[in-house]
Amino acid sequence: MIRSGQVKPFLNTHESKNQVTLSVHNACSLAKNFNDFNFNVIIDDIVASKEKLDLYFKLTGGYRLLVFLLTCELKVLAERDLGRDLVAQQGKRVSQLHDKFSSLANETRWNVIDTTNIDKKETVDFILKIINKK
Repeated sequence: MIRSGQVKPFLNTHESKNQVTLSVHNACSLAKNFNDFNFNVIIDDIVASKEKLDLYFKLTGGYRLLVFLLTCELKVLAERDLGRDLVAQQGKRVSQLHDKFSSLANETRWNVIDTTNIDKKETVDFILKIINKK
């Protein structure tokens, strides 16, 4: 959600942590407001820590929250990254994020979807199937 803050959100500084926390608070506030008017809400975020996930659950207490972790093999992820526009490519960060999320994959509060062998439409269909089941 932070697109033009003064600090990159993945840095581990006081300011970046404050920006990320503010972003989560704002996303949850907006989500609850829209939900109160019967809108379905999707928050698109990179949740790379248990603390951030905890904050989402705390701030959406009383509301239905489904969290999805989309994973794939590192080789596939690197290939997908190279297919992005040059300015959007993550480079080395791809393997860092892959390692980070692989270590968090056992978190029981999210739905893990391995997208290695499925396309975008199949991924969306899988997500919708989970949403409609719960």
